Amino acid sequence: MKKLKKLMAVLLAVMLVLAVQVPVSAYAPSKPRVTYCGYSGNGKLRVQWKTQSDADGYLIKYYDLVTGAVKKVYIDENYASEYSEVYYTINRDGNKVNRVLVSAYFYDYNGNRVFSTATQKYVCSSRNVSAGNSSGRNMTIRWKKLYGANGYRLYRSKSKNSGYSLYKTLSGGATSCKLTGLSGYTYFKLIPYRNVNGGKWNLPISAFYTHTYYY
Repeated sequence: MKKLKKLMAVLLAVMLVLAVQVPVSAYAPSKPRVTYCGYSGNGKLRVQWKTQSDADGYLIKYYDLVTGAVKKVYIDENYASEYSEVYYTINRDGNKVNRVLVSAYFYDYNGNRVFSTATQKYVCSSRNVSAGNSSGRNMTIRWKKLYGANGYRLYRSKSKNSGYSLYKTLSGGATSCKLTGLSGYTYFKLIPYRNVNGGKWNLPISAFYTHTYYY
C-alpha cells in the first residue's frame, strides 16, 4: 500500500510538471519580416528580410506551383549583429508562379533546429502587355502566359496613376483580351492572381500596363 501511494505521488508530481510546461512553439523564433520578394534586373529572384536577434539562421523554401517541386536553402548564420537586413538571390523561372516561404530558426540544447512561423509570398517575373489588331474604337491586347496563375484581372482608367476599375476577369489560360468602346487616352493594368486560402492573391507585377489613344 505504501509503495502504491509513493507511485501515485510520483505520477502526480510528473503530471503537475507537464501541466505547467510552456509549449515548444512558445520558444520558437519570431516570424521573419520580408521587405522585398521579386525579380531583379538580372532576372534572378531576390528575397530580402529583416534580421532578428533570436535566430541562428533562416530557411527559404521555393515551391514550383506547376511541377510541385520544392527547393530548400538554409542560411546558417545570424547576421543580426552585422546587418539590419539581408537578402538571397536565386535563378527561378519567372514564367511560373513561385511560392516562397521564409522561416527563422535557432538550435535547441540537443542541436535541433526550432523553426518560426513562415512568412509567405507569391511572385513571378514582370512582363509587358502588347497591343495589336486595333480597329476603330476596339483593340486586342496580348501577353505571355504565366504558368501557375489561376486567372487575371484587367483594370482600366483614364488616368495612369489612379481611378482604375475592374473591366474583366479572365481565366488562367488566357493570353489575350479584346477591348471595346475605347476613346481618348485609356490605361490598362493586367494583374494575375493565385487562389490562396479561399481568396485571391494579386501577384506583384507593376509592368502590366499599356495605353492607347483614339480620336
